[in-house]
Amino acid sequence: MSEIERKAQHNRRVATLRGQILRMVYRCQREAEPTPNHVELQGALRRMMYRVSRNEVKDVLTDLRDRGYITFRIAEDEETGYELWGELLVTPKGRDVVNGDHSDSAVQM
Repeated sequence: MSEIERKAQHNRRVATLRGQILRMVYRCQREAEPTPNHVELQGALRRMMYRVSRNEVKDVLTDLRDRGYITFRIAEDEETGYELWGELLVTPKGRDVVNGDHSDSAVQM
């Protein structure tokens, strides 16, 4: 596989992860369920057969936030320094992507 093919495959994988995460958070929000934190998202994605690390989940969450599709809060344990990324909310712009009213080639729905 060439470098270009590997890059394209990586981009498709990340776009799919963005879509899955956005869809999961939106479903929880719409059904008035607690939204998952980054650790719970990683577990859900692994159950869906995605091999994904916590750092990859954080990268995707950061990217979705930077695109204006979600918001979240990072809580840090002062003793351990462990960060928990939670309180995820899909923005109106993110909801438009999930519902198909807005498309973004970087988010595979």
